[in-house]
Amino acid sequence: MPLPTTPLETAKKSTSRFFLPKGLTKFYLFDNIKQMPKGSDDLLGTLELIVLLSLLSLGTDAYGIPIRDEIHRRIGRNISFGAVYVTLQRLQGKGLVESRMGEPTAERGGRAKKFFRVTKAGRQAVDHSRHAIEAMSAGLQEARGAV
Repeated sequence: MPLPTTPLETAKKSTSRFFLPKGLTKFYLFDNIKQMPKGSDDLLGTLELIVLLSLLSLGTDAYGIPIRDEIHRRIGRNISFGAVYVTLQRLQGKGLVESRMGEPTAERGGRAKKFFRVTKAGRQAVDHSRHAIEAMSAGLQEARGAV
């Protein structure tokens, strides 16, 4: 029986364990699939949209605690500070929010607050997501009765 020559042949021949052909140290089953590049037409995730909307309602220079409190006040959802800050970092990486460090305060033990504000691209992303939701929601009342 000839030895398998590709990782896929090796996987097919193997019954309980996966063995790589000699000299092959990594195997990527989906190596032909490329990740789609991020573009301006990407829709926001639910938490991203919620955080951006809370920032917009709070105005400029909001930070973690008021953002979290605004989300809880408006939709009753308890989101951890960690989830808020991770989402803010992700949004900042996408260029949808900007941040600046405030002055250190004694009440915070000499630590400074990190303030966030929505960029023009962030406002456009919110509008794009809202329009997509409205377009997908159009006709639901007729299709399913009053929604």
